[in-house]
Amino acid sequence: MFFGNSLKLEKQQISPDGNIIYNEIFLNPIRNANNEIVEVACLAHDITENKRFEKQIIEQSAKLKAIFESGDHLIWTVNKKLELTSYNKNYLNLVKNHVSKQKLNENKLISVLDTIQSKVKKAFWIDKYKLVLQGKPHVFVHKSTIENADVYREVYLYPIFLNNEVVEVSVIAQNITERIENENKILEQSAKLKAIFESGDQLMWTISKDLKLSSFNQNYANSVFDLYGYYPEIGKSMRSNKTTEYHSVWDEKYDLAFQGKQVEFISERTQRSGKKIIRQILLYPIKDTNNNVIEISGIGFDITENKINEEKITQSLREKDVLLKEVHHRVKNNMQVISSILNLQSSYVRDTYALNLLKECQNRIKSMAFIHESLYQTKNFESVNFSEYVTTLSKNLVHTYSINTKKIKLILTLDKLMLSLDASIPCGLIINEIISNSLKYAFPDNRDGIIFVTLRVDKNKVKIEVGDNGIGIPENVDIKNTQTLGLQLVDTLVEQLSGTLKLNRSKGTIFSIEFNK
Repeated sequence: MFFGNSLKLEKQQISPDGNIIYNEIFLNPIRNANNEIVEVACLAHDITENKRFEKQIIEQSAKLKAIFESGDHLIWTVNKKLELTSYNKNYLNLVKNHVSKQKLNENKLISVLDTIQSKVKKAFWIDKYKLVLQGKPHVFVHKSTIENADVYREVYLYPIFLNNEVVEVSVIAQNITERIENENKILEQSAKLKAIFESGDQLMWTISKDLKLSSFNQNYANSVFDLYGYYPEIGKSMRSNKTTEYHSVWDEKYDLAFQGKQVEFISERTQRSGKKIIRQILLYPIKDTNNNVIEISGIGFDITENKINEEKITQSLREKDVLLKEVHHRVKNNMQVISSILNLQSSYVRDTYALNLLKECQNRIKSMAFIHESLYQTKNFESVNFSEYVTTLSKNLVHTYSINTKKIKLILTLDKLMLSLDASIPCGLIINEIISNSLKYAFPDNRDGIIFVTLRVDKNKVKIEVGDNGIGIPENVDIKNTQTLGLQLVDTLVEQLSGTLKLNRSKGTIFSIEFNK
């Protein structure tokens, strides 16, 4: 309703093409001389374009406000008087404890310095604001303590220009505490790794696929200088015209490492001073997240002293081996001398009983001599190849007693056995006594027969059976209480081995001996 006052209206309508048109209408009364309204003047103005710009501004402002309040950034602006002209909620939450609610609720601008209590910090921020008000952007990391915890923020200060004049400063502060803590951890870890890298006397280096050094420790640099007279450099080839003779060797090793293999080898070099250096080299492939080899790390350990000591020990062992060989050789020779003396002595003996005693003694000495001969012929002085020894001993006894091998057959069934010297001598003497006894008594009247030796190894047990299919030992003979020296020796020697002895007389004579290996 129109009451005689000027009136402004907005009216929208749909154009023929379907678009919305906005009009701003002004109504003004026209009065006569009596001040009576006689007419109304109407003025309509198309404001559609203005409405569209206004809408865009509102939408843009909403976006900017959303950005202004989003995330965990602190955002504020300060004018030339260092008064807060705007700020977001994050900034307000941070400073509200330092500014009274009354000041915050007033429509007046408050000084940004009111949010800071420390005089030192106020002076610090004044310098920053003044710098930016001169038109220079500034970025720095700010550390503060909140609830006894260090908080790091990266602060960006930008000048706001109007007509080429700085009128305000905008500030954005981003919390980077976690990033700083991670960086500190990385720095600490790097310091530890560097300390490890430079500790000790090992050489350490890494190279890229083009054989350029990507890192090395001081020991490596010193080693290159001692060998070739120059210091290596990061990013440059590890090769030079002074290392040409070694290129093919190292190419082969690096090729294997770049194939993903760990490589280990010994390197021998002579320094310019003439000193020989021996190193154990280890090459390791360094892989990326896709398991591709991108670099090679190398470690070199100086083993010169170890090698020298190893050579000394090896030489000492060789000398001891020679000495042991000589000892066994001399023992064997001495036993052969004794055997020869007994043989000579037997030529002067006419008594058959005494002659047999001399022959038995001679056979016992020979059985021990065979042991030392076996040790002399081998590089292993800890054990005797007992299977070969039994073969040699048995055949020698048959030959010694001049047995017709067509009538008396020797059957050997022997597992392979390496036996210590302490066990080999008593075992040899036992077999010597039993076979000798069989050759002398088992086959009277030149009858046919078999003498056998069976050697079995079952885990940690050694089982030996020696016997014949002859007439057998009479039932009234007790091998535990016999006057026969040979059988007494067998019983005593089995006890020496901590073994067991059994006698089977059912089919000839079979002695069964068992003991731990």
